[in-house]
Amino acid sequence: MILNKSAHERGFGHGTIYKSQIIDLGDIASHRGRRSGASSLHFGFAGNHRRPEDVSDVVGEDGLPEVGVQVKPKQVIAAYFDDIDHLTKYVRYKGDEVAYIERVRLLGMLAIRGRVECDLLRLRERRW
Repeated sequence: MILNKSAHERGFGHGTIYKSQIIDLGDIASHRGRRSGASSLHFGFAGNHRRPEDVSDVVGEDGLPEVGVQVKPKQVIAAYFDDIDHLTKYVRYKGDEVAYIERVRLLGMLAIRGRVECDLLRLRERRW
């Protein structure tokens, strides 16, 4: 690719990239070998466990990330717990660059229990 000076001055290569990351508790349960599916997994923290300090600046009480928060590679962006084990597990950001949480969408809910099964995160990465 050949770039001239004026294209570079107008901002070629600068911009914003939007990425999506889906957190599906049904897939997590099936990879762990649970036959009951996602019904035993829920977003949030197990029992009366408190949020660790390194997680509390990104993840809210509901286990989902706060909108507008900056996340770095391998940083925790969601928390879920298992009703059977009563342990809290974490989902980490898979990107290679610093991003901002643009939107959090709840994709699936159990009609009977009103619990979320799937979450879609829209991440915004800035390119300089």
